[in-house]
Amino acid sequence: MLKGLMQLMMLIAILGSSAHAGEPLLQVSRVDTGRALTQSLLHGSFVGPDQMEIVVVDVPRRGQSRQARIYPIRQQRIASQASVAFQLDHQVAALDIASSDNGDLLAALTPKGVFVINPADGTMHNLLSVMTMVRGADERQVLLQDFLRDLNNDGRSDLLVQGFSSVQVAIQRPGGSFGPVSHLPVSPIMNVSSEHTISYRSPRIYVKDVDDDGQLEMMVWMRDHFLLFRQQASGVFTLPPQRIEPGIRISFDDVEEMSMGITEEDQTEFSGRLLHDLTDYDGDGVVDLVTMVVKSLGVFKKQTRYEFYRGHVDGETLRFDRVPATEVASDGIQFAMLETDIDRDGASDIMVSSVEIGIGKILRALLTGSVNFDLGFYRQQGGFFESRPDIVREVTVTFDFGSGDALYPFTLVTDIVGDAQPDLLVQEGEGQLNVFLGRQDDRLFERKPIEMEMVMPDEPEQVQLTDLNGDGRNDLLMHLDKNGQRSVQVLLTSAGP
Repeated sequence: MLKGLMQLMMLIAILGSSAHAGEPLLQVSRVDTGRALTQSLLHGSFVGPDQMEIVVVDVPRRGQSRQARIYPIRQQRIASQASVAFQLDHQVAALDIASSDNGDLLAALTPKGVFVINPADGTMHNLLSVMTMVRGADERQVLLQDFLRDLNNDGRSDLLVQGFSSVQVAIQRPGGSFGPVSHLPVSPIMNVSSEHTISYRSPRIYVKDVDDDGQLEMMVWMRDHFLLFRQQASGVFTLPPQRIEPGIRISFDDVEEMSMGITEEDQTEFSGRLLHDLTDYDGDGVVDLVTMVVKSLGVFKKQTRYEFYRGHVDGETLRFDRVPATEVASDGIQFAMLETDIDRDGASDIMVSSVEIGIGKILRALLTGSVNFDLGFYRQQGGFFESRPDIVREVTVTFDFGSGDALYPFTLVTDIVGDAQPDLLVQEGEGQLNVFLGRQDDRLFERKPIEMEMVMPDEPEQVQLTDLNGDGRNDLLMHLDKNGQRSVQVLLTSAGP
């Protein structure tokens, strides 16, 4: 009895340190944003450093103009009405948020270059004239692209735009002006569809400090090799780039490309490797290569594994091992991996979602309308992961066989309480969020969750983690779509004592 009382007192202490007495763990508010062909969300601080706004971009049915509405977040809630609304210029093809000394900017990519949109009335003025791959805006969509990002760790967004002949880079100066545009010899990737149509896309670009020298480098994946552009103190990237061979055969650029390849192959004899990420997983200051391998022995027999290849720097040359230092494997499909420091020991740990497909699993899904998948947590020890997860939690995917829809719950790891200990957030069906508080022992998370009733999304992609109230902790931004009726829901961490 004494042990149970002590556990109860510890739980009360944890909750008491996270919020004022009587306050919920998360402040939930929601606003209906109406119906549209598509909607997109951005967020930025356009008015002041301590005020955040949500930008809702509507693409209506054919014949109507696209518009943007801005909803401020005030007093731990999203406003019930937009503070301003304006039509988007017909040239706008993509949007992004840029950070500057004077706050955030709403930026647009057009055939003529990059423009800044005045959030008060929608008027645009030219920021930089660059060559883009935009040949005309599609009135039926607005893309969200990362064409403005911090390339030199000064807190300001710089220009990074793919053209048909090069990647264009310009560094933002203090005060908001930009330096001269430089051209990096990187060509776009051309794709030919089964209908023989041709499309172009930018290759995967990583901006990272690859060798712990304090400078960000740019690494570009060109289907079978990397191009490494080193950065000078002035922000200029040096030419020519270094060509880096991965040392292993990588067949696919991402999961989507691999999925298309699997459908076109005989699944009884398929094996492919895709590029998953470049990250310093072992914490030695040198970037490492992470790949995912899928092996198919039939429709119902698939094996997947993540491989971690250590990176090394010899002088100015970066190279990767040809043999993985460690692997995380499972029977079935591993369809999501999240890198996070779960136990706060300074080393990267991972959370992997996986499901084993078989006749029995399919029969159970037909009978119950649901299927369970495993959420495995792997803690890193000395640069290695164990073959089995340290902890496994089960999460349920539900199906509606009448409509063919499936509800895929989201799972996230972030510090909600504010005690610097990661918490586990798991969606439970259509109307509940479970928060498993983090622990400072081998169990990692409490077994019994804090249950919160609220509207839940239909897809994990409808949830973002970002700081919306300036307290330094992640909040949740949800874009909900229920039978065409859309809404924005924000879950804000409660203020500290």
